[in-house]
Amino acid sequence: MGADKFLAWTKGASILLPNEEEAAILAGSDDPETQCARLATRYPMVVIKRGAAGAEAAAGEKRWRVNAPKTEAIDTTGAGDAFVAAFLSHRLSGPDIQPALERAAAAGAAASAIIGGRPKGASVQSD
Repeated sequence: MGADKFLAWTKGASILLPNEEEAAILAGSDDPETQCARLATRYPMVVIKRGAAGAEAAAGEKRWRVNAPKTEAIDTTGAGDAFVAAFLSHRLSGPDIQPALERAAAAGAAASAIIGGRPKGASVQSD
């Protein structure tokens, strides 16, 4: 479909949650900072999942970053979905981005440490 069509179709969306490969295509750059800067001009909130390198969020000029928890990745199936679900769940319960990123990174790591990517609820809770 291409980046231009996707960006046009999603114009007006309040949040974009790409992985690093998707962010590179959509931003037209492999540079993480450039990706955040370019995508943050199109969406009020951008959260880029970077796998073992963690994740980052951007809202306008503001930036947040989290390292991925150390884990032995057994199966990364579902890790991105677990990340997104945890981020959105935590974000909807409060305005703070950093704790939402931390919870999301923990959920993604927990999902990658088991086959099938379905961590038990307690394994993704940070509190």
